Amino acid sequence: MPKSVESRNLKRGRHPVMSVILVPNKPGKRRWTMRWRTPERPTARSTHLVLVPGLVCTEDLFAEQIASLRGKVAVSVADHARHDTMSAIARAVFATAPNRFALCGLSMGGYIAFEMVRQAPDRIERLALLDTSALSDTPEQTERRLKLIAMAQTGEFKSVRDTLWPLFVHPARHDNVALKRAVFKMMDDTGPETFIRQQKAIMSRPDFFVTRSDPLSDACAGGQ
Repeated sequence: MPKSVESRNLKRGRHPVMSVILVPNKPGKRRWTMRWRTPERPTARSTHLVLVPGLVCTEDLFAEQIASLRGKVAVSVADHARHDTMSAIARAVFATAPNRFALCGLSMGGYIAFEMVRQAPDRIERLALLDTSALSDTPEQTERRLKLIAMAQTGEFKSVRDTLWPLFVHPARHDNVALKRAVFKMMDDTGPETFIRQQKAIMSRPDFFVTRSDPLSDACAGGQ
């Protein structure tokens, strides 16, 4: 994290409203953790945590985390399967969430989290961004997504699964049969129609840096 982020923030008279954890997506890179003071005294822990899964993932993605947190904090998993724009997904998540909550997004879930920060940052008490990006798609990424959409539209969703599998997990886990079975189950539960909607939503997302200029943007830039 740039050393001057908090000092610039305080000099400008800003009082950040959330704590932010950024986890890079490449092994060996440092983990950025920022904690900003709030205008009101924060509670000891958030009373509600909203988890946002990645592409073609379901609540099964967070099964172990939910079990570990049971009895400690209320947890809900966002429904990101019904809309084909990032802004609409974010609004739908807000519609079912408490007034203030902690937010954690993985991959596509991180894209959704960025859009939620754009729409209503005051509602987000804490934010964790896991293996995600604040940037919009490159032309190459969009081209790859369009090819996968075409495959799904022509009944080749099993080939889509096979294509995504090595992108979803670490190379050391490619031969993990149990993990592959669990991931493929989430993909099958999601299905091709939802997959297409989600890919369209991902392609619709804006570059977070273009629309925001604040300590969160500075931190995300430091994490690239």
